[in-house]
Amino acid sequence: MDGTTTLGSAVLVSGAATYSATALAAGTHSITASYAGDSNFVALNSAAQTVTINLIRPTLALTTTPTTATVGTAIALGATVTGTGTSPTGTVKFLDGSTVLNTFTLSGTSGVATYSAPALAAGSHSITAVYSGDANYVGLTSTAQTVTVNLNTPAVTFTASPATGTVGVNVTLSATVLASSGSGVPTGSVKFLDGTTVLTTVQLTGTSASYSTTALAVGSHALTAAYGGDGNFSALTSGVQTVAITAIPPTVTLTANPSSLIIKSGSSGTTTITVTPAGGYSGTITFACGSLPSSAACNFAPATLVFTGGATAQATTLTINTSMTTQAMLETPGRHMPMTAFAALLLLPLALRKRSRALTRSSWKALSLIALLSIAGLFGLSGCGSNGGGTTVTNTPAGAYSIPVTVSGGTAANSVSLQVTVQ
Repeated sequence: MDGTTTLGSAVLVSGAATYSATALAAGTHSITASYAGDSNFVALNSAAQTVTINLIRPTLALTTTPTTATVGTAIALGATVTGTGTSPTGTVKFLDGSTVLNTFTLSGTSGVATYSAPALAAGSHSITAVYSGDANYVGLTSTAQTVTVNLNTPAVTFTASPATGTVGVNVTLSATVLASSGSGVPTGSVKFLDGTTVLTTVQLTGTSASYSTTALAVGSHALTAAYGGDGNFSALTSGVQTVAITAIPPTVTLTANPSSLIIKSGSSGTTTITVTPAGGYSGTITFACGSLPSSAACNFAPATLVFTGGATAQATTLTINTSMTTQAMLETPGRHMPMTAFAALLLLPLALRKRSRALTRSSWKALSLIALLSIAGLFGLSGCGSNGGGTTVTNTPAGAYSIPVTVSGGTAANSVSLQVTVQ
């Protein structure tokens, strides 16, 4: 008897009976033998004997494949529970440290549980399998297996455009970050660097980040894009893109406001010519108009501008006149006579002196007086003449004209076209 439960019976042979009990469950059992008695002997129960039945300790084998992987790679976990006699039943838990990854029921009579763990984060993981036990087998924890999960290495593509330019040019930096293998999309930010100097940090939008700057100084710039990494992808810096920035040559730029004029023939119009220096231009600017239509003229106020290397623009007012006045000059026949006659009369006494040395002193005085009176008369005659003539006004013909406005001075040479319509 197991307590009050009959285990079985046996026939006495020479006063002895034996019985083999194989189905005792785990635990403590109070076993007694009960003699039924016969015609000569009374029935009798033996003293109890305590029997302790322990659970069977199975074997538990854990496998992890692979033991080294990258984020996103599935890890195959397998647990095999092997017993003696009956097949172990129950469940197996797979744990990452103290975190339960999943729980599975042992399949059939094989005592095997399998699990594919795809979500292990980057780092070192201590994986164990815990068998729950059953009526025959004690619960058991496997030996830990270490699985190392590494971050994925991304692929960073970086461009800088343009590769050359002058100071102030707009340089656009673009980076694309993709998974080089496996699945997943990198997240996080990208730093754009000029050598070791961080220009800016930009969050990825999708897989891209971009940045534009006009602040690169004169010289060669070794530009890179540094991806900062995230929980699935490692940090990575792109290859170098070189951008060469040169100084702006000293120059000026011209603008006209307004850039077109409508002028009635015979009238005038004005526009403002603004001169903007660049590259530290220093010098004196002189203005001029190129090809002008007939009877037109241009005037600048002021006619020159002086720059001393700064960046401040200056302006002049340009006036276009579409009317021209000319004067005709007329001469009298005797205009050039006084000087010639004067010289001839001065020489007359000398000529007469050569011919006749017999002239008296009084005769010489008379001839000299006659010469002086003649000269005075000639000058008077000449003074009675006039320059005579008149003025002529001509206007620019109606039409559309393009007048180039140019400047010169030092290293500056530039122009702007002014569109003029004469009506």
